[in-house]
Amino acid sequence: MRTPRIRHYLALLVLAAFLPVAGLALALFALSMRAEHETAWQRAEARSTFVAAALQTQTDALVGTLDVLSSSPALAEGDLAAFHAQARTITGERVDAVSLVRPDGMTVLNSRVPPEQPPPPFSGPVEDVRRARAEKRTIVTAVV
Repeated sequence: MRTPRIRHYLALLVLAAFLPVAGLALALFALSMRAEHETAWQRAEARSTFVAAALQTQTDALVGTLDVLSSSPALAEGDLAAFHAQARTITGERVDAVSLVRPDGMTVLNSRVPPEQPPPPFSGPVEDVRRARAEKRTIVTAVV
């Protein structure tokens, strides 16, 4: 029977020294990946919180604008041309359009269309508008 040569012992010695180093490198890599993953989730959470807060601020401003417009004397008097001018001035370029919609879903006025032209049809489901009106909620349609 042949005895193992020194080369075999050296190869086993190198392998015995390499395995713990490789194991440590893998463990450090896994810890690094876990830390990167956690950091990415924290960043995503912070960004989504920021976007949600910005959207809430814009929605609150829009609801405030609509509240101001809903108490307009021109609207109370039925002067749609004056209300149109007021809505266009107040909303500026911040809002796509303010529409007045009858309970049957017919659009009476759209602030982006001159008063003498027929307004485009209302884009939201009439039932949603009726439900919001019954619950005294604000409804914002076509949010993209």
